[in-house]
Amino acid sequence: SGKDDHAFLVSNWPSSGGLTNPRWKVRVPEPLSRTHQSMAVSPDGRYIAAGSTSGTCFLWDWTSGEDNLVRVFKAHYRPVTCVSFDKGDGATLFTAGEDGVVNAWCLLDLVDQDCPFGSALHPFQTWSEHHLSVTSLCVLPGSGCGSTRLVSSSLDRNLIIMELGCSDGNFELGGNSGARTLARICLPSGVQSVISDSSSGHLYAAASDGNIYCVALTEHAIQKSLNGLGTS
Repeated sequence: SGKDDHAFLVSNWPSSGGLTNPRWKVRVPEPLSRTHQSMAVSPDGRYIAAGSTSGTCFLWDWTSGEDNLVRVFKAHYRPVTCVSFDKGDGATLFTAGEDGVVNAWCLLDLVDQDCPFGSALHPFQTWSEHHLSVTSLCVLPGSGCGSTRLVSSSLDRNLIIMELGCSDGNFELGGNSGARTLARICLPSGVQSVISDSSSGHLYAAASDGNIYCVALTEHAIQKSLNGLGTS
């Protein structure tokens, strides 16, 4: 999004004139959060989600034409900092905010045409593990049977590893959803961003002290980069 309050979907294919033109353009109802994870695209490429400074989230189906705002819903009490879809079938949308909360939303509920536009929606799972703003979300493969693992980072110095869906297959939307907190890892400084490697065996957390910390998920070993010159 830019200063003209539009969101764009840009094609990889340039036009005949050599310029890349947007395939889709929409005016956002209000300013989006200025964070690196304030927008996300579903795995099938159909839905685009975005979070705003008011705590509101927007969901578009960009394939349905011009009037494609599917849902507007209040996701957090403070500005939304992160939105992310699960990496499987995209059935879950995760949101996080400056309120320190991580929410899980059922995509089917959000796109349900029988649910009146503007009606109150509620997440089917909420984690309140952080006491400062959540800065990043990293979605990992789960332990099987449709589960998803999620890592959140925060200015409170913590990485929280969560799992949605039971490994024994007793996962149901609603209730406790088979959700649990797997681990809390405290780093020496506030965390600005967290990513994983391709095997999801290691997390890399960029901290406010200028270091990048490597966390081995199998043994919770933490290594700190030394100004990019190595680890200790």
